[in-house]
Amino acid sequence: MRAILWDYDGTLGYRQGGMWAASLLEAVRADDPFSPLTLDEVRTRLRGIFFWERPAEPHPALGTPAAWWAAQVALLEGALGDLGFPPERARRVAVQVPAIYLNPAAWHLYPDTLPTLDLLSARGWRHYVLSNHLPELRDIVARLGLAPRLSGLFNSAETGYEKPHPQAFRLARDTIGPTQALWMVGDNPVADVAGAEAAGLPAILVRTPPCGTRYHCADLAGVPAILADTLAQ
Repeated sequence: MRAILWDYDGTLGYRQGGMWAASLLEAVRADDPFSPLTLDEVRTRLRGIFFWERPAEPHPALGTPAAWWAAQVALLEGALGDLGFPPERARRVAVQVPAIYLNPAAWHLYPDTLPTLDLLSARGWRHYVLSNHLPELRDIVARLGLAPRLSGLFNSAETGYEKPHPQAFRLARDTIGPTQALWMVGDNPVADVAGAEAAGLPAILVRTPPCGTRYHCADLAGVPAILADTLAQ
């Protein structure tokens, strides 16, 4: 069997309108349309607080959606407090973020995602997602038509291990079992590429300028050629 571990955000799909900072600012402005808070101020305050920005700290105790979101809302509430929001308002705004972030209309696949996966499937490759993501990632990929093309999904919100933590890759590899070839494809040179290579897996960097990585292509359309070339060697 030949298999590929695909990152999700920034690789297979994206959230239109921005990520956490944009969602938090949307919640702030829904509460107060005249708030002077800026996106740059929110981004600066949120930097470094999320689980995936501290991959050396596993969080398996947050393996249920309720626990994961409770921890996330607490982080956002604390950030708002640091931005000068009184406690009651900080809580009121923070609890609105999950619904905003999960808005189904915001989630999309890149145009080259399904054609590339289908081409590789026809060549005998199986597809798995390995992502630092929300508990609802399975629902997102199902709604976007990606789920039938996947043989499995490994999500940090379920396992408690964020890439590039070696256990994130180990869990995926152990579950998949023996393979003729197992690759990682992602847009993050640290979490996806360096993490995979440290775990003994070759990796392709996509949609990101090359950073000294061995394998790189501008988009997913270049992935099949790289895989074919390496198998032919």
